[in-house]
Amino acid sequence: MQTKEELTVLLKRLFPDYPDEKIQVLVETKLHDERNLVRQGENVIHFLYAGHIVEEELLQQYRQRLAPHHLQLSFQDINTIISANADDFYKAAIQIYLGNELLRNVLASAAWDTIKSLISESYSRIRGKTTSTLDSSGKVTHTDAFIKIEVSVGKHKKLIYIISNKLSAEVVGKAFAKLPKAIHKHRRTIPDGKKYVSQVYKLKKNGDWKLKPEYTMNF
Repeated sequence: MQTKEELTVLLKRLFPDYPDEKIQVLVETKLHDERNLVRQGENVIHFLYAGHIVEEELLQQYRQRLAPHHLQLSFQDINTIISANADDFYKAAIQIYLGNELLRNVLASAAWDTIKSLISESYSRIRGKTTSTLDSSGKVTHTDAFIKIEVSVGKHKKLIYIISNKLSAEVVGKAFAKLPKAIHKHRRTIPDGKKYVSQVYKLKKNGDWKLKPEYTMNF
């Protein structure tokens, strides 16, 4: 774990326009905010987000809305995470992780409507926004904000859905509504006999999910 001084230096390099007060808020969030630590369990939805795009207050509201469905929302501001691997997926402004057991229980329930609402409301906040990533070498990378939804469909097997911030709200809304069917369809395409599978799909302008072979791994 980085020290307070190390985090302060790194975050100032990543966000040079932020005032010292905001930098210190990010540092304290990283070091002390126990509410945002990743929780474990089959009923947990993991949500990583860029704090300058999604407000913590919104996530607290959804945490309360999910509670009656016996679901927990675990979240952390990705701006407080310093990574040694600044790859394309890590730069996602919003990353949502749904486990295999949780998926089985919520796709056909009222809880899915709440999850869809959370994703849709989050998407409305990334339109026209960018994110910055600082790796361990000090290199800063800027990219258009996008959403990554990672779905576990078995041990070491996952489906990843990428949504850019340049699509219409109508296209994205319909895609979210159809996501359970897409997951059911795509999980049937996972090859037999593979120990590790990661299939990546990107949402197209016509609302279809397109497989991205360059990011897909089967072995």
